[in-house]
Amino acid sequence: MVGRLAQDWPPGRPLRVLEIAAGPGPFTRLMAAALAASGRRVIFHAAALPEARAPHAPSAGVEFTTAPWDPFGGEPPPLLADIVLGILPALRLRGGSHGGDGRLLLALRHAVAPGGALLLAEALPGVLWDFALGQDPGWWEAPGLADEAQAMQALRDAGWLEVSVRRLLSVPLPVGLLAARAPLGAASLTLPPFGP
Repeated sequence: MVGRLAQDWPPGRPLRVLEIAAGPGPFTRLMAAALAASGRRVIFHAAALPEARAPHAPSAGVEFTTAPWDPFGGEPPPLLADIVLGILPALRLRGGSHGGDGRLLLALRHAVAPGGALLLAEALPGVLWDFALGQDPGWWEAPGLADEAQAMQALRDAGWLEVSVRRLLSVPLPVGLLAARAPLGAASLTLPPFGP
């Protein structure tokens, strides 16, 4: 989906991409490669949470920067992005004083340019999450995970448009892709439909 968005981006206009809750895993590298394959000029900022390790720089093809950023902190986003993406940011922010997923969706509205896209892979309810994370007392003190319908409603409540949530069947843990567009008159970016 990210590659299709980049392919459809107007030539001559830089595509600004912000990864939230970035980490040292392969996601940053894979997204950078998909974006670079478009041939467009891509400005890619990978924002790690302040307490997390920074992501590794991708090999080439995008203008890459990284710095810590807490969506709930007082600092503005490091980049006003045309696409904001991330893997499990709400799950990573779930404990402590951060609050719920709906609060994250509101905070991310400040990071997305008008008409921009939000693409998040987020945890959906399932006993595997309880098994994997249940040893942490904070897991049981936090509100339960939102299912697909609740996630779509949370996106709408936060003011997102063209919302959809699709369960990812290729992942062993229950995860869904949340997709939405920021409002503003004529959209500069249209989300492609989910395809097989």
